[in-house]
Amino acid sequence: MMMRTNSRTLWQRALALMAVMVVAGAAAFAQSPFSTPQRLSAEVSPTSGGYNVYLTWGWFRQNQGGMSALPDGFKIYRAEGVDSSNTGGLDFELVATLAYADAGDSANANGGFFRHVDQVSEGSYTYYVVAYGANGATSAASNWATASARPAPPTITIANGYQVRANAIVGQLFTYDVDATASNSGTVRYRVIYASGGANTPDTLGDAVNATIDSATGVISWTPTGKGKYGQANLAIKAYLQDQETVYSVLYLTISIRSCALNGVITGRIVDEQGNTLQTPVVVRAYEVLGSGQFAMRGYDSVINGVYSLPVDAGVYVVDAMGEGIVPEWYNDAATSDAAERLTMECQDTHVVNMAVKVRVPERYFSITGTVTDQETGDALAGILTAVGYDRELPPDQAARNPVIYTNYAMQQGTTSATYSFSQLSDRYNWTLRAAAMAERLQEDDRWIPIYFDNTSDPTQATHMTLTANRTINFALPKRPVFNNSISGTVQNRDGNGLSATVLAYRIAASNNTANYWSTRTAQTDAATGAYSFSNLSTGDYVLMAYSRWSNSPNDTLNWYLPGYYKEGADAVSDWFEATRISVDENTNTSGRTITLLTAAQKNGTGRIRGTVAEGAGRTIKQGPQLGGAKPIAGALVTAKTAEGEPVGAAYTNQNGEFEISGLPNGTMKLTISRVGYGAKNVEVNVEDGKAVDLPVDMKQSGTSGVETEMANTARLAVVPNPVTGNARLSFVANGTAANLTVLSLDGRVVMEQTISTVAGANSTAIDLAGVASGMYVVTLRTSNGVSATKLTVAR
Repeated sequence: MMMRTNSRTLWQRALALMAVMVVAGAAAFAQSPFSTPQRLSAEVSPTSGGYNVYLTWGWFRQNQGGMSALPDGFKIYRAEGVDSSNTGGLDFELVATLAYADAGDSANANGGFFRHVDQVSEGSYTYYVVAYGANGATSAASNWATASARPAPPTITIANGYQVRANAIVGQLFTYDVDATASNSGTVRYRVIYASGGANTPDTLGDAVNATIDSATGVISWTPTGKGKYGQANLAIKAYLQDQETVYSVLYLTISIRSCALNGVITGRIVDEQGNTLQTPVVVRAYEVLGSGQFAMRGYDSVINGVYSLPVDAGVYVVDAMGEGIVPEWYNDAATSDAAERLTMECQDTHVVNMAVKVRVPERYFSITGTVTDQETGDALAGILTAVGYDRELPPDQAARNPVIYTNYAMQQGTTSATYSFSQLSDRYNWTLRAAAMAERLQEDDRWIPIYFDNTSDPTQATHMTLTANRTINFALPKRPVFNNSISGTVQNRDGNGLSATVLAYRIAASNNTANYWSTRTAQTDAATGAYSFSNLSTGDYVLMAYSRWSNSPNDTLNWYLPGYYKEGADAVSDWFEATRISVDENTNTSGRTITLLTAAQKNGTGRIRGTVAEGAGRTIKQGPQLGGAKPIAGALVTAKTAEGEPVGAAYTNQNGEFEISGLPNGTMKLTISRVGYGAKNVEVNVEDGKAVDLPVDMKQSGTSGVETEMANTARLAVVPNPVTGNARLSFVANGTAANLTVLSLDGRVVMEQTISTVAGANSTAIDLAGVASGMYVVTLRTSNGVSATKLTVAR
């Protein structure tokens, strides 16, 4: 086995430089005729009598001073041990002198790469290389490379792999042999470390907790008493060395549970409304009815020559047909799952389900582009554009429940240009278009009135467009009426010193022509005093938020301040709902609103928390054949505190809803995710040095009150970016140790199907979409907690 070691540079270590000069007998490096060997690395491989250290380095004649002389060869120096302080305290000795031609590996007179094999006994070693020539001239020393010549640690191998699927029948004994071996022939023992699924039990983990394993043989035994909510169980088995439990491997076993040894079958024909065989791809899906309005997809099949066949277990089912070329439909001629006919299946039953579906007119795509300007001055305005599409071929109530929403930004470039562009808008939808002025943090600036196409501020009067060609739509936004009102105050730290900061004034419970019923204004404080002021505010209730990266002292580069919401007589708070509400009418002038920001503690950790904040980040199917997508939430404030409540970090989400907080210490972090207009989230995650925690956050719109609190332990699904042009990242939160991922095209093809190893809490995995064609796909995630699904659009 090859083991690559780390390499470290010798430079800036005076003692080490002197040692090299003495040993090599070189003149000062600046006077050396040879350029310096580069990128020395060491790899170790065991042999029958010891170890081989494979040294590799590069040398090139071209250097910063021009062309180097060609050396006679290279000298290799070795020291026993590793100097972790890198101060030059090692005792190096010359172990090899190599001629240039003998050491070269694809090298020529201009340089190349060189190799040497050094034979050593067990131990730790450090190497460097110099080029040498006539009269004892040498180059400067290369970087140091370290090599650890040690026996490979023992490992545990599980015969059938580390992620395995198996089948079990309700009421029958299920067994499985884990079959693990140790590389050192040691004794392997077994233990169940996680179990969930199967029939429901009071602890909600399911009767899979009753599964046992013989600690000596590794044979699992379990008799399922029922299928449970999701028709499967998940076990994690630890196979470890009896005398060294830190050496182990884990088997993640997913057990599909069925009531029947022989399935029933749902089969039939899918035709168009004239009875003709469909020429467009269609997939038929069977969902088991679980109660409480929830369904679990138990199978799907592509329609081939008008026919499909679905093997299913005993249970009650509803069936739907879907595809990009048809109007989705539930059996029997139903638009929603609630209205769908229930099919009761017994073992070996056959149900014939024929459906006649409406074929869609082929989809065409168009673009809308335009500008955003101030109606009065004609100057360009940064803007937020929202296009909402309603499927024209669905019943109006169903189309309203499943709109397609795209957001675009008109970024201002001087006073003459602020353009936006929507592409790939389907003519299958009726579109409305809304423009609003944009303030800080990708939020709306309420000094201008948002306008819907065609030139109305009333959303009920917005024009619904069916696109037949590309369109140019320009928006000129009117300013709001001028009022004689104001809010003023200061931003300070706990010592009472004014801070250079940005203050945002959020208006809440505004009109129905404000995104999510919230809008904002922005002001900058005076750098010396921290004073800020807002004037000409739209009437309503406001909350204030401030953020300031650095303190005012140019010599103070360690302290920075957590953003926070104004709370009267107290430090700034992380949750907008705890903030003080300030009521403003046409003539209100309120002053003395002091926002006190807390200093973030300097913990100097290496842990990171990153994630995506979205609305509807994956949900279980409850109505209709449409699957829920995720709408990113920009401008959400994410703050991190230790378990003791000490603030250690904060971040804002970008336009894709993404955030990252770094430099966090080990331990439990309490996160508050807050965005005006949404119920705040309080989530606990465990942070480890050098590791990143990926956390999807699903937020819901709220009224002027309300907060959501949860531990990070329920299955939620987010795919970002979406639409995607390259690869995507799947983020979710789960309790179990494994999850099943399926990516399904709308014509029924399985694009990706795999089992993902998970941990309790936040999880993240990359989806390789390099070979996936443009189109719409369904991403389904099944964990021990439930099934979540979301749409994914690939746009090449």
